[in-house]
Amino acid sequence: ISISEAETYSGSIQKSNPNEAKVLASIIDGCKEVQNNADATQSDIDFATSAINESVNQCKIAIARNALSTAISEAEEYYNSIKGKYPEQEKEMAALIGNCKDIYNNPDAIVELLEFTTAIANEGIKQIKTEVARIDLAAAISEAEEYYNSIKGKYPEQEKEMAALIGNCKDIYNNPDAIVELLEFTTAIANEGIKQIKTEVARIDLAAAISEAEEYYTSIKESSPCIASVLQHIINTAKEIKDDDKLTQSDMEFATSILEEVMKQAKDAVDTGINTVNAASRMAEKYYDLNGRRFNGKPSAKGV
Repeated sequence: ISISEAETYSGSIQKSNPNEAKVLASIIDGCKEVQNNADATQSDIDFATSAINESVNQCKIAIARNALSTAISEAEEYYNSIKGKYPEQEKEMAALIGNCKDIYNNPDAIVELLEFTTAIANEGIKQIKTEVARIDLAAAISEAEEYYNSIKGKYPEQEKEMAALIGNCKDIYNNPDAIVELLEFTTAIANEGIKQIKTEVARIDLAAAISEAEEYYTSIKESSPCIASVLQHIINTAKEIKDDDKLTQSDMEFATSILEEVMKQAKDAVDTGINTVNAASRMAEKYYDLNGRRFNGKPSAKGV
């Protein structure tokens, strides 16, 4: 390799590998001194030529080794993120890492072998990530289909939304050319969509429970004012939960379960006419629970 070729190579790696470029530039300067020395012998020139060839080769090896090290680090990081979750892919990644380390730790590995191993490693990492992303998307589709079947015929708007979500996800899943980023993005969108639809359904159920409670409140507010008063407070808090866009499916379901429970307590007390004060007290405890969920994200310690 000539000095000009070595200079061209040094310039090409200046930004990506500044340390290696600096070392090579120093060797090139030494070779130029020999080249420009009128008293240099053929032996001196041959030595300089050999030195620059060896320097370029060692530089290429160092860069190739660094690239392989980067691939190994990426593989190990991803391996740790999937460990215990995806057994087949975990096994594949462990084998890939082992093979790469065997080459990396071989002091006699030439540039071509290091570069080839890095290319194989990067492709393998990409393939395993794609497999995992496809598994995650399949899981999201399964969850969506299961929930779709549970709401079919009961919540027409949400059923329609879920059917569209499932169709879009399947289009991506069935595309053999779908890349990791697209699969992961689709899974994230699917999970968020499922979450939103489940919250919508839970909100509808809570609205129905509120409506029933309001109707019952109207029927007892004159005859059982103590029970009715507590029930009204619980209804008002349930409405606040229903109308809060920041609250989740579990919040809606919790409020619905509280309403159903206090409605049973209220009806039992009103129907029997016995211990209405005690019943109102127990209902008030549920009110504390509901308020705790409303403001703190968990039931109050006063609840039972």
